[in-house]
Amino acid sequence: MLDEIIAKANPEAVQGFADQVKNAGKASPEGEGDWAKSSFEDLVQYNDEDTRQARQSAKG
Repeated sequence: MLDEIIAKANPEAVQGFADQVKNAGKASPEGEGDWAKSSFEDLVQYNDEDTRQARQSAKG
């Protein structure tokens, strides 16, 4: 399921998110933050409502 979510991710939105977390990370003590070196796949957020419901259904 995660591979499908990543495949359908909007590259421009993910890049925008990447830019923002990198900017926010500059304020951290190490100057880059936890997500500064994250890949595209790491940055795709898979906690939307449909995915959350699917995970809950899979749990039974």
